[in-house]
Amino acid sequence: MGSIPFSLYDFFGYLVAGVLYLVAADHLLGLAWLSTEKPPLQLQVFWLLLAYVIGHVNAHWASWLLEKHAARRLGPPSKTLFDRDTEYRFFKHYRSPLPEGTAEATLDKYSRMTGSRKPGEDMFLFCYHHVKEQCPQAVSRLNTFVSLYGFARNLSFATLILAASFAIAAARGLGTQGWTLAGLSLVAAVTFFYRYLKFYRLFSVEVFASFRTGVKPEASK
Repeated sequence: MGSIPFSLYDFFGYLVAGVLYLVAADHLLGLAWLSTEKPPLQLQVFWLLLAYVIGHVNAHWASWLLEKHAARRLGPPSKTLFDRDTEYRFFKHYRSPLPEGTAEATLDKYSRMTGSRKPGEDMFLFCYHHVKEQCPQAVSRLNTFVSLYGFARNLSFATLILAASFAIAAARGLGTQGWTLAGLSLVAAVTFFYRYLKFYRLFSVEVFASFRTGVKPEASK
């Protein structure tokens, strides 16, 4: 009783994106919904819940576009962290591999436990399972990375949609400062996308590093 019903990720991952959509709609359509100085409590609760729902819808499509398609086209970290054969010009940091010694030690340990030495999603899931079972401190850090990359991914998609909305409004002569807001939103979308990739990669780095140093093979038998 009396506790806040939202987690920190709910606030950063869903509510912020939902509020951005509501503020943008209020500005573009001139509704003045949010300009009331002292809206009644019932209305405040309604806006909060609506922003939360919109944030969930945004998160779904952000995951579909940026995680399932965009990030997968760049290559999942479960593979790129062990890929030393390709030079990349764009997204170089995201695609940079683990240090050679760390990568080899991780593959050696995985090979001893499974008989396979092939990096990829199967290896990642295997390592992640054992890290969750044996490395509680690492799990805490992993949860932080999930919240950070989820927040950045959701905000990247939301600001991308806002950039398109402001640009369309500006082209039609609607609203004020449309092109400026579209440009700022686009810069934010690109910036948050790079932040998403950073934390998405660090999540996998933490899994493999923790697997290498913290998982005891005999404990999994």
